[in-house]
Amino acid sequence: MVKQLNLAALTRSPTAIGALLVNLLPVGGILFFGWSLSALVVLYWLENLVIGLVNIGRILASGAAHGPVGIGGGLFLAAFFTLHYGAFCFGHGVFVAGLFGQDLGMLGPDNRIDLITLAEGALNAAPGLAGVLAAIAFWKLALFVFTFLLNGAYRTTGPHLEMGRPYGRIMFLHISIFAGAFALAAFGSPIWGVVILALGKTAYDVVMELREQAKLQEARKKLTQPKASAPSR
Repeated sequence: MVKQLNLAALTRSPTAIGALLVNLLPVGGILFFGWSLSALVVLYWLENLVIGLVNIGRILASGAAHGPVGIGGGLFLAAFFTLHYGAFCFGHGVFVAGLFGQDLGMLGPDNRIDLITLAEGALNAAPGLAGVLAAIAFWKLALFVFTFLLNGAYRTTGPHLEMGRPYGRIMFLHISIFAGAFALAAFGSPIWGVVILALGKTAYDVVMELREQAKLQEARKKLTQPKASAPSR
């Protein structure tokens, strides 16, 4: 069982504090740079791309922990994940472009849509958005290197588990974000509503990070527990 989450758990978790600080950057963009609802939504879509790239590394590293068979499985699942998740993000990006593409320059000549054009238009959606995305990418990469690799988390999982890891989070989170975005659009996207949407996403990410750390601690305990010796005859 994952331990109950509370404020004390947050203060004891550097990774949760880091997730909190990184997720508050978009709030600064809204308050100080005038980010619109559309800019916030496309930032979260770009974050999906970053999560996918990092997850390829997680699949490969977790496979390497299980020897030659794991390496082969990791390579196969990483390739499959790249195609499947890439198509998933492209479809999501087309939906975003349908809502905001004309205003943000996410459509190519003759309204052509491709992943590169979508990403380039999203990066230029608002002042400072590319910098915020860079901070998010740096944070995700730091978690991968220090928590997943150097801290040994890759030994507690496997390629098949890592391949499906991002989907549940992204589906739940972005259904909530789009539901909130439609509601805000109906009210003219007031700034307080956009801030609340960003804070809601922040709270979700912090809670998920705390749960991730709790699960990792439990997995490490199982790895370090001595195996019971067979009874002597």
